[in-house]
Amino acid sequence: MASNLKPQDQAILGDFAKGRITINQVSKAALIEIHRKAFGRVGDSARTSQDEYVTKLSASFDETELQAFAIEIVGVPAPDRHDHPVITNSQTGEQTVLDEVDFDQPKHKPSNDKAKALAELLGEALSGFDETKMQKVVKAETDKAVESVRVLAEQMRHDGREAARIAGEARQDAETMRQAFAEAAAKAKESAEAAVVEAIAKSIPHRVEVKRSEGTVVDVGVQHKTFPELLALIEPGINIWLAGPAGSGKTTAGEKVAEALGLDFHHIGKVLSEFQLLGYKDAHGNYHSTPFYEAYTKGGLFLLDEVDGSAPDAVLPLNMAIENGHMAFPNGLAKKHPNFICIAAGNTFGQGATADYVGRNKLDAAFLDRFVFLEWNYDESFELLLCGNAKWHTKVVAWRQRARDKGIKVIISPRASIVGAKLLSKGIDESKVIDMVVKKGMTADQWRAIA
Repeated sequence: MASNLKPQDQAILGDFAKGRITINQVSKAALIEIHRKAFGRVGDSARTSQDEYVTKLSASFDETELQAFAIEIVGVPAPDRHDHPVITNSQTGEQTVLDEVDFDQPKHKPSNDKAKALAELLGEALSGFDETKMQKVVKAETDKAVESVRVLAEQMRHDGREAARIAGEARQDAETMRQAFAEAAAKAKESAEAAVVEAIAKSIPHRVEVKRSEGTVVDVGVQHKTFPELLALIEPGINIWLAGPAGSGKTTAGEKVAEALGLDFHHIGKVLSEFQLLGYKDAHGNYHSTPFYEAYTKGGLFLLDEVDGSAPDAVLPLNMAIENGHMAFPNGLAKKHPNFICIAAGNTFGQGATADYVGRNKLDAAFLDRFVFLEWNYDESFELLLCGNAKWHTKVVAWRQRARDKGIKVIISPRASIVGAKLLSKGIDESKVIDMVVKKGMTADQWRAIA
């Protein structure tokens, strides 16, 4: 619960999270908290009116995304009780009604609310598997066994050695039982984490199926929440720039688009010389092709990765190629293939270096004008699915959020979740995994601030 909000503002946020009121009905104090959660900061709240906060938030996010921010602030709202599945807490007896999940809903409107709610409800239910409770059961069984031995010893006062033997067997049986319970607890915890990941995978609404022009349907599986929007923009003549932080899955998205459309995938990194795009003729007059030439002349999806690390003049030949439909290569004039698709991917919008990405260049405005820009941010539900370790993923997301909230300029990308989970599965100690995939050169003060 947000401690800096009055109870009435917390209640308003709760109603908004449940969809009972619209963003226009949210109090200014609650709007400020949503703004802080969305942008990591708040401007001059004394001068900024309630309507200005509503206008800015509505321009940047849809209602579902704003409700998700409200949920992060006040917690998962209690669902209305209808004829929906019920989870019972085995310790308290409290029952929780699950929202009904429609697995056949349209695939192009991503929302992670149900996945997050389901994960928390499953965690609450599974918390009933209490190791302390098991230990009490074991102790009770041990006490009963010892009492039986005491009674038997009373009856067999003339043969103490026999009583001692029976007591030893009873203690051994109790120890065997304790070990069995401990093993069962470990397996249950393992199964619980797997169940959470599986449940979220089933409830994520952005599983993508593509119907190609020839009538075949291609299932490309669960994808990033922005993937359906990217796929909807793809068509010859529209060049797309994916702008997003490191590790957000931009390169993989390009590969999956090519797979969905049945196109060859061609890919290069930052361009420092126009020959990387156009190719060249050697001293014997033989032309040396490039991935761009192959895609441009024969059809396919061309991904220009790390585009904002390219030399500005090196990418200028693309202006004529992607806009005019033909290009002069060293081996002659070539016409653009009808199935040529161009996607650029970078950590910025091509306007130069930032505090996080200092090696990025400011690119020519005419080059940037050839692209439609699409933001590609982290999708933490998709990240959990790829990671497969709910406990580790929760820690990584918490470190990332604290760094963001405190303005600490470090990158904790989904690679920390995914690669870290792989290292943990190999038995590497968690403290070493943190050093390898999370800290990565952080100062001691930075780590203390987010740990």
